[in-house]
Amino acid sequence: MPGTHLMDRCREALSVLGGTGDWEDPRAAKRDTLVTVPVMVLCPTNHLTWSHACTCASLQLLITIEHHRVVLFKLPTLADVKKGPEMKVVRILDCKLMKHGAVTDGDSPIPNRLLLCESQGSHVRVLGLPDGTEEGTLDLFDVPSFVATRGDKVAVAASGLLDKSYSGWGVYLYRASGTGWERQSVVLKYFPLDGDLVFTPDGADLVFSPGRFSARVVDASTGLLRDSFGPRLAYQGHVTPHESAWAVSSETQHRVWLYGGASASAPVQSTELRAPGILVSVPGVGLLVQGCPMLDMLVNPWDVLTSTMSPVRVEWMGAVARASLRPALFGLEAPPCVAMQSVHCVR
Repeated sequence: MPGTHLMDRCREALSVLGGTGDWEDPRAAKRDTLVTVPVMVLCPTNHLTWSHACTCASLQLLITIEHHRVVLFKLPTLADVKKGPEMKVVRILDCKLMKHGAVTDGDSPIPNRLLLCESQGSHVRVLGLPDGTEEGTLDLFDVPSFVATRGDKVAVAASGLLDKSYSGWGVYLYRASGTGWERQSVVLKYFPLDGDLVFTPDGADLVFSPGRFSARVVDASTGLLRDSFGPRLAYQGHVTPHESAWAVSSETQHRVWLYGGASASAPVQSTELRAPGILVSVPGVGLLVQGCPMLDMLVNPWDVLTSTMSPVRVEWMGAVARASLRPALFGLEAPPCVAMQSVHCVR
């Protein structure tokens, strides 16, 4: 059965991790190493037609944007991924000619709003969730391509904003004011954006993948370059924050990389998947990857193995793991009973 197969793969992944002998608490180790295994997710719609996807954690929604519509799914849980049912469609919105979007988070003064970039227009449309009520637009001078939100900030990348004689890109910064957003400044000028545009979790910086270059980290207020990370891709990649790391995908190199931080020079993990595209971090579950032909969820094996256990048992497993390693710090051997318990826990 699929569930049994997944559990076996998770145990194998954890046994490899445990073999390094340099971890005290398995729960802490999984956050440091970000070990993941891919699991196929069943989708009732054609995921290959997605142009972008994002989540609304407060409403438990996974939102996918297609050229002619927006589909709201119930956000999958870890139990859903383990059991393997199709994702449940909550609502379908008739939104034609859209190509990118973002959702205002719970920290925003205007929460639960879906911002959509028109592919043949000069507006970013604002929809209320979950019913999709039209609530206005963010007006621009030209066609918007990417939008990102965090807290009271909204960043919009569009072409030809600053100088009609130059076919470059500009990124406008908006801030929430009352029931809408007011344009504050131009953060980036004349920089080509071929991939994603996202805020860092604290909202201080913007991260984007410019194509032919590594992902760039710039100050969200001034546009000054702070750092860069990730591989140089011949074709556009996708980038998104995931847990304490950053995930980068490449359709041409057939890989998803996880970097431990925005200044990390080497990836923590590299997973081979066929033509991975859009990346979506699903809170408490894993990293959803738009692959070809499958839709995959990269899950942490420790999360899978402990998801059906009581909190007391999880704490007990961590305590046994620490007890089995503590004697080694003083050059002593662990008592046989403790060592046996530790092996039993990992398996």
